[in-house]
Amino acid sequence: MSLSDEPIVFIILFVLLFQGLSTLHRNGDTSFNFDVVNNKLSLSANIGINDAKAGYAASAEFMDIGISASADAKIQTVKVYFEAEMCLSSGCSLALTKFDITEIGHIDVDINGLGPLGWILEVVVDLIADLIRGFLADILEGPIKDLLQNILNDLVPDIPSILIKNLA
Repeated sequence: MSLSDEPIVFIILFVLLFQGLSTLHRNGDTSFNFDVVNNKLSLSANIGINDAKAGYAASAEFMDIGISASADAKIQTVKVYFEAEMCLSSGCSLALTKFDITEIGHIDVDINGLGPLGWILEVVVDLIADLIRGFLADILEGPIKDLLQNILNDLVPDIPSILIKNLA
């Protein structure tokens, strides 16, 4: 039987996990203001999470030969400052106007499934992760802000229209 007669199967599986949002808490000043001139509400807050965990697992198989590896990261703390506002006219919605990741704490990465190579990679990845924390914050701010804004758009009702209807 030649190699070309055997079915070739190539499978890759990726799993991504993030835990820690349940530790979300206020970690600094918060303000809630009403701007009479512009008829809008504004909110600013400092929030954070502690002891977050992220995980990534991958498996690949080719011609009945497979390998699996995983990486688990522990993130000591993440601190965020945000601002949001909503005008009080019909059709207005809550808008996230600023979202800054102000601090990412120590990141500890454990790599499993690669034998001695995993141990070597852990040391290198831990060092790199701590060196690029600020860079990571800058890269993640935009996509996270957009994701949160989409969630707000879907979940927060048109409060001004509801208020106007009930007051009329």
